[in-house]
Amino acid sequence: MNISAALDQYRYICGDVLKRYTAKLNKSFKTVFIETLLLYMVIPRKINFTQLGRYGTHCEQCFRQNFTKEFDWFSYNLLISERIFDKQDRKAIAIDPSYISKSGKRTPWIGYFWSGCAGAVKRGLEIMGIGLLNIDKHDCMMLRAVQSPDRVMPVTINNEITYGEWQEGSFWNVWLSFDKRDGRETVKQSIDFYLQEQKEYIFSKEDGTASLFQFETNYYNSTISLLKNTINLVINCLLYLSLPTEKIDIEKKYPENLPHNFNKKLKFSKNPKEQEKISKKIDQLGFSKINYIGQSYKRDYPSIFSNMIQQPH
Repeated sequence: MNISAALDQYRYICGDVLKRYTAKLNKSFKTVFIETLLLYMVIPRKINFTQLGRYGTHCEQCFRQNFTKEFDWFSYNLLISERIFDKQDRKAIAIDPSYISKSGKRTPWIGYFWSGCAGAVKRGLEIMGIGLLNIDKHDCMMLRAVQSPDRVMPVTINNEITYGEWQEGSFWNVWLSFDKRDGRETVKQSIDFYLQEQKEYIFSKEDGTASLFQFETNYYNSTISLLKNTINLVINCLLYLSLPTEKIDIEKKYPENLPHNFNKKLKFSKNPKEQEKISKKIDQLGFSKINYIGQSYKRDYPSIFSNMIQQPH
């Protein structure tokens, strides 16, 4: 298949998916939308509005105006996945954060993120990719890309972008880096360095003023409280999980109350082939094994204190 035939096929797929798209879209937007997708496939190197106007049939201003319109990329990509993947295929959602190098201070949500290639925390941006995995076909369909916030969320007030507090349910990222040259060899030294960096970022003002937003001081105080209350637990968990295999008390098994009495069938089955056959049926139903940690520490408290039973956790 040559390039021209591949682009024609891609144009047909995009147009067919737009017909099944539930939101109302005018004809001019659909035309520019499909043309933009095709231009992203053929334009070499950097892509901006000037390049789109140069290679496309519409002017630069037309692309700028259409890019300001809202579009549900998640629903659109989900419709494409329904066209490519079969309904009976097993699927799963996968996320993959990607680090992007970026300098400067005015870029929204610029901060410190983990770079897998460098193996360290670096200053820049992070894009979270959300994809739909097809387990049977060993393929993945991209659904959406979301930029990870650093500290605060942008809020539009009176047509001006300001920064308010994080929304409920957001992730809280704390990166601890170790560097012998900078005197960060222990966990405490790394935490002190992290807090000092946060303090300099929040309390230092370029204009020399000492005015602070309330959410800035709340964020700094909450960070200190978070580290004090959780760091010991996190370190203990890491040390426990880093023990030799024979000393780790982890039991991997299926959850209780499986359908069709699969728990009893596995328990009383002595034939390895039969056990493997039952396990495959359980996996097809969407159940997977769970790691139970600390089962050997399971115990009942004496009745003189309480009638409650301490469950493994």
